[in-house]
Amino acid sequence: MNSYVITPATPADAPAIAAAIMMAFGDELCADIARGSANVERLRELFTEFAATEDNQYSYRNTLVARHQPSGEVAGALVAYDGAMIRTWRPLFFAAANERLGQSYTDALPFETGPGEVYLDSLAVFEAHRGQHLGRRLIEAMAQRHRESGLPLGLLVEYPKIKAQQLYRSCGFSAVGEVDFLGTPMLHLQRR
Repeated sequence: MNSYVITPATPADAPAIAAAIMMAFGDELCADIARGSANVERLRELFTEFAATEDNQYSYRNTLVARHQPSGEVAGALVAYDGAMIRTWRPLFFAAANERLGQSYTDALPFETGPGEVYLDSLAVFEAHRGQHLGRRLIEAMAQRHRESGLPLGLLVEYPKIKAQQLYRSCGFSAVGEVDFLGTPMLHLQRR
């Protein structure tokens, strides 16, 4: 029988965190950020670098992983942080994406989160491990991690992702508005 534990991520988990972020973003958005499908591997390298370091939105320090036992393989990940940090951390990623991927991001773009919520940035469970309720377990573990902050959990989800919306609603999230994320309108959900 497969068993899983939810643990804080480590720098060694960076490749799996990057893969989870990219899975959560989806192929189309990753290609847009990378400026074409041919550059997606460079985006993966950038996410991996950010995941392995501290003090940025994609850091291992902001990540919980579902780890398969006894193999230790990462089965899924959830990256989340205090939304107030987005104004400090997003410019770091934008600068790197502008330099390495030829992007032209500026802080004129709307922020995906802000003060007043713990932002669930990226959640993904790898295909071989689905059906084990790991997404729900990661959300609950992250809620516990941030419980003392008193802040609601918040996230964005694309309108066509009905299954994801169903998962979030079953975990107690409800719609509070809409946010433009890099040109894509997304549903903003929160859980108090």
